[in-house]
Amino acid sequence: MSPIAEIALAIAAGPPLWLCGAIVFDAVHWVLRRMLASRWRWLRTLARGLDRNHRPIRLLDAYAPGLHTPPAYHALHHAHPDAYFSAYTKGVDLLAGSGAQLRGRRFAIRGGDAFADALAAILRREGAGEVVHPVEGEVAELADLDVLVLCDPAEAVQEIEAFVHATRERLLPPEVWVAHPRGDDPTARHYHRDVRVSYRTLVVTPEQRRDPTTARHAARRLVGRIRRGAHFVPAFGWLQSLAALRRFRRTEARPPAQAERLRHRADVLA
Repeated sequence: MSPIAEIALAIAAGPPLWLCGAIVFDAVHWVLRRMLASRWRWLRTLARGLDRNHRPIRLLDAYAPGLHTPPAYHALHHAHPDAYFSAYTKGVDLLAGSGAQLRGRRFAIRGGDAFADALAAILRREGAGEVVHPVEGEVAELADLDVLVLCDPAEAVQEIEAFVHATRERLLPPEVWVAHPRGDDPTARHYHRDVRVSYRTLVVTPEQRRDPTTARHAARRLVGRIRRGAHFVPAFGWLQSLAALRRFRRTEARPPAQAERLRHRADVLA
């Protein structure tokens, strides 16, 4: 068969093969779900509903950042069907920009500079359900927030711990973004592995935060990388960002004294 004929056959056979595969997959899925109700234990064990991504969850842990997708990552897809598609690696979400849910979520941004204003404007354009700016001394309604954005890392720990406490019995973990002037913060290094909170380190220089034009570029770059699943999120070019990431990974984690140490978020219900 000539190369042209092979290509034509592949093009012609592609759609029906895809359709057959989709139908077979759905049929297998249906059979396995029916097996969950079987009186035989071995059939229930084989059922799809008991694989690593389809187990009952009381309180969902914050997933550890990385290219792999633990069950806590894919479980977010069932809460946010437009994001977190990847089941084993983040390749699809990295390409599609579906590694974070922004639309419909409630944000509070603590800070009053050009960067905070630019970030709020971009989040609104991305479809955030609500973006509020608590003023100095005002206590945000933490229990009603999805994402807390802190532009001053010096005061971050107290607010993070208050947010974690206010949402400790919520099914999904709270999410916190903290703007750091440098990427080698030992407290941030700790929170990246904390099961209680999904933590994103935003690395933004003071110069990027003051000038409105530069702040808009920085905020746009940060949100674009967050949508692709980044948790260490520098507002620099790729070479400088890789150097900052290398320094961050070499930083020794230092847990704050206020941080509660749990293996799983569900431990608070024990």
